Amino acid sequence: SRGALNPATEMQEVMQITQNEQNDTARFEKLQSQSERLARQKKNPYFARIDFAEGGGETEKFYIGQASFIDDDNSDVYICDWRADISSLFYNQGLGEVYYDSPIGRIYGNLSLRRQFKIENSELKYMFDSDIAIEDDILKDELGKSADLKLKTIVSTIQKEQNIIIREVNCDLLLVQGVAGSGKTSIALHRIAYLLYHLKNIVSSSNIIIFSPNNVWVSYIADVLPELGEERVAENGLYEFFSSFFEDWTVETYAENMERHLNLGYIDGELEKCGVKFCDALKDYFLSQGQFKTQYTDIVFDGHLILTAEEFKKYYEVIFKNYTPTMRKNKIINIVIQDMENEYKEKYLEKYILDLQLNSGGSISFTDFEEKVERETEWRRCISSVTDLINGAFGNVNIKQTYLTMIKEYLPECYDACEKNFEQRKMNYEDLFPMTYLKVLRGDIRPFHKISQIVVDEAQEYPPIVYILLNRIFVGAKFTILGDISQKTIENGCDVKEITNYFPGKKTKYYRLNRSYRSTKEINDYLKSIDVRNDNSIEYLDRHGSPVEFINNADVDKIVAVLKSFRSEKHFSNAVICRDFKDSELLYHKLKNKVDIFLIGDNDSVIPGRDVIIPSYLVKGLEFDAVIVFDRRKEFKNDDKLFYVSCSRALHKLVIAEPDKNLFS
Repeated sequence: SRGALNPATEMQEVMQITQNEQNDTARFEKLQSQSERLARQKKNPYFARIDFAEGGGETEKFYIGQASFIDDDNSDVYICDWRADISSLFYNQGLGEVYYDSPIGRIYGNLSLRRQFKIENSELKYMFDSDIAIEDDILKDELGKSADLKLKTIVSTIQKEQNIIIREVNCDLLLVQGVAGSGKTSIALHRIAYLLYHLKNIVSSSNIIIFSPNNVWVSYIADVLPELGEERVAENGLYEFFSSFFEDWTVETYAENMERHLNLGYIDGELEKCGVKFCDALKDYFLSQGQFKTQYTDIVFDGHLILTAEEFKKYYEVIFKNYTPTMRKNKIINIVIQDMENEYKEKYLEKYILDLQLNSGGSISFTDFEEKVERETEWRRCISSVTDLINGAFGNVNIKQTYLTMIKEYLPECYDACEKNFEQRKMNYEDLFPMTYLKVLRGDIRPFHKISQIVVDEAQEYPPIVYILLNRIFVGAKFTILGDISQKTIENGCDVKEITNYFPGKKTKYYRLNRSYRSTKEINDYLKSIDVRNDNSIEYLDRHGSPVEFINNADVDKIVAVLKSFRSEKHFSNAVICRDFKDSELLYHKLKNKVDIFLIGDNDSVIPGRDVIIPSYLVKGLEFDAVIVFDRRKEFKNDDKLFYVSCSRALHKLVIAEPDKNLFS
């Protein structure tokens, strides 16, 4: 009967059923993904055709789409994936003698046709032939459309300079300095899709992580990879990632940090905590003063001497002296465990099982499976016991005290506030990164070898120590790092080009994107007038729209009137950008009963088709049809950069409002 089943057999059956269910779920999800892809292809199967003759041979037609379409019976390719090698001809080459690179080498031939299509809902809207890459008229048509608060794929309008970056595979560190509206975020996501396509045998979505500036941005990009036929990759804020190493602390969030600095300013010396000089001093102090205090002792297991005190000392002080203290300790533990397994494991476990049976008077008997489980459980206990013995020989470095000592010595003006926070196990944003660095030095944070590709967007918003940490934690990974120095809103953020200094030994390639595709000429002219860097190298797509509007003494009624005018002008994704969340929340309560509007905070997602009120520090990377930005630079002298970033979010219409004295009271 069922009740007579052995517990071990029952467990095996349950495990088999679970495995079958997991396999069925995986097959279903794969079929569902294929079905969704085919449904998308039916509406928009391809966007280009090229006619290419390889090496003087016959001319062949190649249709290019968001995904390939192949006959399963005879493997005929009807549509090429935009990421295929031959598809690069559409993006990079004009008519005539051309080449493209493939796994078997460079392929030469003649390109006799470049045709672009616009297909929507299975209906051909237009097509035309062109000698060059994507025509500006096509770009203007695409960019003139309403945004929907979700980033869209750009496979049909990728520019040559963008395509080169997307397909770059011959470097370890790819740096991109791109002006506002140059497509950096789109490039990053399409590059991930390209890498997953071309490196599918060695890279999967689980090997890639995107570090984002905030949670709003994560929701904004969420649909791009699935639309490109790829699984979503891990998306994490750098704050969330580093704070996860301090679960028993209350760590100030990025949003809390911005609110504090916007309203209270910086404490003298606060920004230096994340700089290179303090980072180096922290490392030197830790390695010279913060070593483990070791009491060497013989390590004995089951009456056998595994490691003498003299050997213990030699390993720690001589053989492994170039490693961090925790890494030395872990290497010694691994050596001891290896010796135990090679010399004593089998004999010990045989004796252990025999003793169990003898001591029970023969009442205990095991099946093969039960004996295996019992042996594994006992061996884990043995390893744990010996590990505890070795750990007991070490006195752990107190990271908290080490950090406070360094703050007191190098940045005394920050000491009192830092000590007060630490007493309550609270940590400011600026303390998070150097405290993480101490954990790395102590060996508490082991390298993440599984991650092979990392993307960092809005790179200018992070201090040097962040890149030093990423290089130490993600050993062997390749990095794609994108940013814009003109949009740097924190004082200790990095110039993109200087980031190479924090990845010594990595093969680096650096690209500049000087052309902006986002805004109309009228908005771009205004952006040029307020750019504190006065960058004359920026080029703009010549797309015209409404003049920038200016409103003095803006009150609630005037803001409501502008929002209603946006809707009447067919702008459906609009933003009211306030200086901080306090102002955003205050204005939201004054507007919510007059217009349909949504308040966005650090933990919220963007909502397609809704007007939003959002603080300035959360808009990086986003774009909207029409934008109202409050100009409060007369009140707050350091707001120039956030004001520039806020204004650069507008696609079609920009309204600059100077608030009346009661609007934010």
